[in-house]
Formats: sequence, structure tokens, C-alpha cells
Amino acid sequence: MKFRTRLFLTMTGFVVFIVVVSIAVVSYRFRSSTIQQIRAEFEWEHYKVNRFQQFEIQSLIGQAVNVSQDPRLRGSIATGDQPTILRSVTETALNYDYDLFWLLTPDGVVRARGETPLAWGDTLAREPAIRDAMHGYDSGDIWLRNEKLYHIAVAPVRSGNAVIAILLIGHRFDRGFANRFSELTDLELVFLNERQVLSSQTDNLNEMVLTAIKEIAKKPLCQMNRIPQIPVTNHSDSTVAAFVTFPLGKEPHAGALFRLNDVAGAQLATGVVYKSLQPEYLQLYRIQQAIILVGVLAILISIIASFFITKQITRPIEQLVVSSASLGRGNLETPIATQSNDEIGALGKALDEMRLSLLAARSDLIRGERLSTIGQMASGIIHDFKQPITAIYGYIDLLALPGVPDEFRKEHRDAVMKQIDRMLSMINELLDFARGDRKLQKQWIPLWRFIEEIKAPFERECRTRQICIQTKLDWEGELFIDEKKLQRGFENIIRNAVQVLPDGGRVELSAKRENGSVTFAIHDDGPGIPDKVKEHLFDPFVTFGKKDGTGLGLAVAQKVVTEHGGTITVESAVGSGTTFYLKIPYELPKEETV
Repeated sequence: MKFRTRLFLTMTGFVVFIVVVSIAVVSYRFRSSTIQQIRAEFEWEHYKVNRFQQFEIQSLIGQAVNVSQDPRLRGSIATGDQPTILRSVTETALNYDYDLFWLLTPDGVVRARGETPLAWGDTLAREPAIRDAMHGYDSGDIWLRNEKLYHIAVAPVRSGNAVIAILLIGHRFDRGFANRFSELTDLELVFLNERQVLSSQTDNLNEMVLTAIKEIAKKPLCQMNRIPQIPVTNHSDSTVAAFVTFPLGKEPHAGALFRLNDVAGAQLATGVVYKSLQPEYLQLYRIQQAIILVGVLAILISIIASFFITKQITRPIEQLVVSSASLGRGNLETPIATQSNDEIGALGKALDEMRLSLLAARSDLIRGERLSTIGQMASGIIHDFKQPITAIYGYIDLLALPGVPDEFRKEHRDAVMKQIDRMLSMINELLDFARGDRKLQKQWIPLWRFIEEIKAPFERECRTRQICIQTKLDWEGELFIDEKKLQRGFENIIRNAVQVLPDGGRVELSAKRENGSVTFAIHDDGPGIPDKVKEHLFDPFVTFGKKDGTGLGLAVAQKVVTEHGGTITVESAVGSGTTFYLKIPYELPKEETV
């Protein structure tokens, strides 16, 4: 797959990922925000119920006072005749739409009911509202009678200043109170006990709704000693209502619980004020649709943008790859054009310099046996450049991603530079090999310094991989050598050993003087070299057991040792490690001039 295609797919995938994550985050935040907002609203909704039911009682008390002044009712009471009183109460109850219409004696004994008459003599004198009326006061309360909730109002019936009877009227909660509350607040209101629904806006409340509300009422959060009560007896009470969420049918609902008491503080029922969350969820659905639409537009824009971005980014890389491939095929006449001044441009310039050097050397190689190695050199270049260029592709691909932090950009840039340096190093090695013989620049060098300079480049990598490089010097003195060239030959051998060693391996470098020469031994406990490879070990472009390199390291090492008048040999067996022996003459040759 081409780099441009991969970059396009990466950008498109990233945008799709952002859209999906945005939808999920917005959905979660909106849902959480909605629940928090509704929770804040419901924590004090019981005060609305409290104020509304107080208004209901006050209105009912006013009605009771008006009815108590009905002349026909007072006249029938004055007769003292029970049938006349019953008939008058029944007729008066028919004129007013009340669910309770009772007439009591001044001492709280029931005389008549507008619905089903009570037996004569039943007393309600202990009821707080009745006691207030017995003392001449109008009063109201909340009653639970026969599993039904009522707002009641009590007013004394007077003849002059004398109280001749007590009138009690009442309305059932579910005959108007809940409906009027819902019309004013858009909230549903339900009252229930442990057995059944006592009051609701729906007469045929199904079993699913009853079960849902009864279950939330049983939760620890909703214990009666932890939720507020109505009527509110202490106006400084700041108890918040218990917030709950529950499903009714297919719709989610949210609500709050409170305790319904009478004026004496006795618990009558559990109240639930709630509403559907369907409108909020519908709004969330619309927001999600809008985000999806924006996401589709973002994807389309990313497709257009990726075309120009990938073209801008990949053009110099593609040109470099084409030029490298052309160079690998042996085309040294075509210049490697570079239009940028960045690292890619530097790599292109280095390749062009190598091309020019190879072009100059090729005319000399034509007249010699090196002409046969041109094909190997070109093949080696393209082969060895594949991995660094692939790595550069990958790092530039990462750099092209939007939103990459600066520290990662620097890290990827350093990685690209490392690959470029690696390619430049291989190019220099090729150039050195292609230049042919050059006169040695010899000088006297202490052996210990020469050895330390060889070890230094490998210390960091060996420390990281826990590879041990040991030295053993049986002789200390000075060597008359070209330090840089011979050092590079030694480094090539040690680098090969370090690259094939597993972590925790060992390399030993020893030196001893014997018979006018200094013999160096470089031993590693690596995997060893097969016999079929040893036959061509010092041939150019031959490599074994490594992932990278030009295959010129040992050829360069042999050339340097030979230029010093020495020899290089190798002993190795598969599984037993490898030892290179480098013998350098100690005495200055007579024909050598300094």
C-alpha cells in the first residue's frame, strides 16, 4: 500500500474516531448535565406540593365557612329533628360537589353524612380539626379514610354567637388536586402506601407503574426518616427530597419522594412527584444527529485536505525513492534533484554526491576487475536503503498526523535524522571503498589509547543491551599506524559482533606482541559463521546475520590491515562464537617513508 493511501486512510480514520468519540462524550455530558439539572429542580419540588396543598385547604376552609352559613342547613339543625336534618344534609350535599359532607354536633358526634350515614353517636372529637371547630375556629387537615386521601375543612355552624353544629367537607386528592397541580407545574403526582396507589391522575394505573414506584420507595435512599415531610412543619427545614430515576413503560422518568403527614404529624402516604425525560432525550437525539452531520462534513473535508497534504508531504520522498531506485539500477548520469532544504534535501544532496563519486570512479573501474562489482554495488545500495527509507516513511507519516505534541515531533524528527545519518554512514563507506588506495598517514600511537578509542563508540549501546566488551593487553607500548583508518577497520569487526550478539553477550579484545608483530584478537560468543559464508567473508557486499549494513565492513577492514602490511584471519564455528586475528607489523618497513 502506498504511503499516500495509508496517510489518507489514517486521516479519515482519525476523523471518524473523533466524530464517534465526540458523539459519545456529548451524549454522556448532556445526559449527565440533564440529570444534574433535573436533580437540582426536584430537590425542592416538595415545597411546591406543600404550597399547593395549603392553598387547597385554605380554599376549602373558605367554602366550608360559606356553606355553614346556608339558611336551610341552619334552619334544619335548629329543628333538632333527625330526619329533617338528614334530609337537609342530603339536599345540601347534592347542591355542592364534595366527596365528604358531614354534620356533627358541637361536641364532635356525627349526626349525618351526605354519602353513607354513620351510626348515631360516632364521635370525632379527638381529631385536631374537629377540636378546633369545637372551640369556634375554622380548620383544615389531610385525612386517610378507606384507603383514600382527602383534603378536609371544618367550620362551626352558628346561630347567633352559639355553635349549634360542626360542618365537615372534603375533596379526594385524585378528583382534582393532582390534575390541577400537573396543569400548573407540568409534573405528575402520585400518593401510595405499601399496598396500593392511594391517589393518582390515572384511575387505571397499571401494575407496572405501581411496581416501579413501590420499588423506588423501598430503596435505602428513600427511607421515610431521610426525606422531607408535607405539610412542612418547620420553615427553616432545608431537607432536600430524595431524587430517583425509573422507567415507566419505554420512557425514562425522574422524580422526588416526600412524606405526606396530617397536621398531627402522623404519616399517611408516600408522595412521588415526577415527570418524563423523553423531551430531554429527544433533544439529545437531535444533537447526536447534528454531530453526525458535522462529522460527515468533516470527513468530506478531510478527504479533500488529505489529497493536498499527502501530495505536499510525499512528493519529495517519492522523488527520492525514484532517484534511489534509479541509482540502484546503475543510472549514474541522471542527477538527483532536491527542492527542499530540510533533512530530505540533505539526504538527496548526499546521494547526489555519492552518485558523482561513483560516476567518477566508474571510469576507472571499467579498466579493472572492479567493473564486475558495479552491479553488486547498485544492488547493495537499493537493498540497504530500503529499511532506512521505510523508517523515514513511517516517522514522516506520524509527523503528518494532526495534534501530535511537540515533544513527539522532536522525537520523530530525531529518529528521522538517525536514519539519515545511518544512510550517510553507509554512503561514506561506499565512497571510501570506491576511492581505491590512499597513502597512509602513520604516527606513533599508544596502544591503550588506540584500544579505548575503539571501545568508545559502542559503550552506550552495550550498556543498554548489557553487552560486555572486555580488553586484555599482554603488551603495552606504541604502534606506528594510521590511527583513523586502522581504528575504522577494528570498529567494523566489533560492530558486526555487537549486532549479531544477543542481549547480555560478550566481546573480548586482546593484544600481544610476538615475532616483530602485534597480534590483536577480537572474540565474541555469538552464533558463529557457517562455512559457506566464511569462504566469501571478506568479499564486498557480503553480509550475514545482520538486518542492515552495506556488506563492506570486513572488506574495508581487510584492506586497511593489508595496507599496513598485516594479515587478517578468522576462526569460527556455528554455535561456538567467532574470533578475528589481526596481525600488524611492529617494525617500520624499510620501503615505507614517513
